[in-house]
Amino acid sequence: MIISHRSRGGALLLTLLLLLTMVGCIAQEPVSSVPGESTTSTSTTDSPTSVGTQQQTDPAATTTTTTNAGTTAQTTTTDKPTDPSSDPATTTTSLPATTTKPAPAGNAAAILARMSLEEKVGQMFMPHLPDSFSAADIQKYAPAGYVLYAKDFSGKTKAEVQQMIARYQQASKIPLLISADEEGGSVVRISSNPALRDTPFLSPQNVYQNNGLTGLIRDTQEKSRLLLSLGVNLNLAPVCDFTTDKSSYIYKRTLGLSAEKTAEGIAAIVRTMEQEGISGALKHFPGYGSSTDTHAGIAYDHRDKSEFIRQDFLPFIAGIEQGVPSILISHNIVTCMDSDYPASLSKEVHRVLREELHFDGVIMTDDLSMGAIKQFASGSSPAVMAVLAGNDLLLTADWKKEYANVLSAVNSGVIPVSRVNDAVERILNWKIDKGLLSAG
Repeated sequence: MIISHRSRGGALLLTLLLLLTMVGCIAQEPVSSVPGESTTSTSTTDSPTSVGTQQQTDPAATTTTTTNAGTTAQTTTTDKPTDPSSDPATTTTSLPATTTKPAPAGNAAAILARMSLEEKVGQMFMPHLPDSFSAADIQKYAPAGYVLYAKDFSGKTKAEVQQMIARYQQASKIPLLISADEEGGSVVRISSNPALRDTPFLSPQNVYQNNGLTGLIRDTQEKSRLLLSLGVNLNLAPVCDFTTDKSSYIYKRTLGLSAEKTAEGIAAIVRTMEQEGISGALKHFPGYGSSTDTHAGIAYDHRDKSEFIRQDFLPFIAGIEQGVPSILISHNIVTCMDSDYPASLSKEVHRVLREELHFDGVIMTDDLSMGAIKQFASGSSPAVMAVLAGNDLLLTADWKKEYANVLSAVNSGVIPVSRVNDAVERILNWKIDKGLLSAG
């Protein structure tokens, strides 16, 4: 039985404290909490964003923080944007305060027991939306969902997008995850279409610079409501990566803040997404740092693990504590964890996420069609490697070929059936939790 990741906050906090103590980097003061790609970018120019008139009341700025002595104190957060150069990335000894949600009420195990092996393997794929609709393909392969890109929204009205998505949902026996990367800034699959929004969403970095945490919350509310109104139930965001290198590939997609401030921002974004009823995916675990673009080829990250513990893990931990249902793994080779395999294909990286960060939700790959993985796999099936590493959900353009590869690997005993069952049970529980799928 898969246990909900939302019940693991206490264990996660204890583990983080022990890890920080080992590297001798525990901060002296607790930090206050705040409420809360495959990526082929569609480049747009950041322009002023108009926030919808229907907004929720901003969460209170005063929150409770647990001190090392076990007492609580009221602290006040500020929405004033922070310059990372004047806000060094120190380590926090307390995580954002959360209200633990119950495990999904549904019975995914009962649904799983009625599924064929072919249906189970299909549920482990979330391919690119095909160029032409095929009900037969949906019924044959039973994918978990689809990833939509700018081309899938381009030139369409809101009604046309809704009809397109509804057609796919109606053809699927199991409700689909319909996803898109709507980060803001350079990655705007949906708001790049002026028929869907007057101007593209600003990058989260610019939103924070303009209006701080309040701006991030309002921006997340509007994004979530727009996507849900279209039928998109999963935003492949937020970007949790942290780097101080302004020339790095990932920097413009980050919040441009210290690791701690990034964690506060991610907590606010994920909490708001959960309140709005849309799923999110933290990316790109274990942290992109200053690595080069993996769309083009293999990227190496030679930093020490203590740096990941002090900095890169913090935003991911904040998102996990707020109940994020999924995390997307990068294709970087992070040598301190695994010098041989990209993170998306590394058993050790997945072990760290499961056992050290205590994440029990769905782990998905970045796009397995990207240059880094094609170069690394060199004729082998990246999907089979990804399943064996511990991924639950596979993103790829080559999904029919990779579906056959995974199914064959299961039938031949290379991939244990138990590995498939664990992955699919997590995916079904996610769908039940979000109201997409009825229980049992």
